[in-house]
Amino acid sequence: TKHRTPNLDRMAAEGRRLTSFYSASGVCTPSRAALMTGCYPRRVGLHLSYENQVVLKPADKKGLDPAEETMAELLKGAGYDTLCLGKWHLGDQPEFLPNAQGFDHYFGIPYSNDMQRTSKETGQRVVPLLRDDKVAELLTDDQQSRIVERYTAEAVGFIRTNKDRPFFLY
Repeated sequence: TKHRTPNLDRMAAEGRRLTSFYSASGVCTPSRAALMTGCYPRRVGLHLSYENQVVLKPADKKGLDPAEETMAELLKGAGYDTLCLGKWHLGDQPEFLPNAQGFDHYFGIPYSNDMQRTSKETGQRVVPLLRDDKVAELLTDDQQSRIVERYTAEAVGFIRTNKDRPFFLY
């Protein structure tokens, strides 16, 4: 009652309302695996990490099996340009990264941004920011404060580039 949302209210009145939502898990790796594949996390082997943790850790030996078909692969096959933006958390090894799972482009942190490692060069706690399958930067906590702004700029640029063709932005 405090905040007016006339545009959202109009969309709800004129469009389809989805009032139920179910998630395959309460934590990131298994729920993301289910969303990407349409399968239960146990079915795709991501209900537990290699070390029986509930989410994947940096350099985990497990990840989303490249043989699994993802929604990005389905859409790419139908002519969509695909971008994964932000946290991936389905494996940080090359064969598990978004570019190996149907995404044309990726810009983000491959796991939770609080899973920092200490940089040997600087001694600071950092997480990798990837562009496609390469580390573009090592982000410190201070640099992470602007990551949403950077993701937004990437998303807007991708939408503008693909405004006249089908695209999938995840």
